[in-house]
Amino acid sequence: MRFYAAQNTSSGTLNPSDRKPPLPTFTLRPLTPVHAEYFYALCEATMRGHVEATWGHWDEAKVRRELTRLVGDRKVSSIHVGSTRVGALVCDRDCKPIVVEQLYLAPEHQRCGIGSAVMGDLLARASSIGSDVTLDVLRVNPARAFYAQIGFEVTHESAYRYAMRWRPVNPS
Repeated sequence: MRFYAAQNTSSGTLNPSDRKPPLPTFTLRPLTPVHAEYFYALCEATMRGHVEATWGHWDEAKVRRELTRLVGDRKVSSIHVGSTRVGALVCDRDCKPIVVEQLYLAPEHQRCGIGSAVMGDLLARASSIGSDVTLDVLRVNPARAFYAQIGFEVTHESAYRYAMRWRPVNPS
């Protein structure tokens, strides 16, 4: 499945001064148990520091069990740009609201527009079916600013996490 993320402009029309570099084209492919080591290494590279800052330790066995459960639930897609695997999306796109459990991008592929492209496509899908999108982000994770920038609002705070929600714009 190939996706192209649409870019919005504040005025609704594209002016030369509004142009941004095009968002990357990406594909989502099912991530299967064969890819377990990649999935674990990706999670560790992107989340270990945040988990240790939050809870003081990284529990490899617990993380591996959780990742195995997610793959078994068939909620995990591998994100590819061209032939390069760049991350993973853990998401239940078949429920309302759509729930994003995790968006992992390998550190060398962060801040390249890939997350914006993936989330832009997901938000366009949610908007087309009239669904909210929810997610949780650790308080120490700077990704909260990214989610706020694309329209998510904090709906609840706990000692460790922010619950966030994006709502489609209702045409009036």
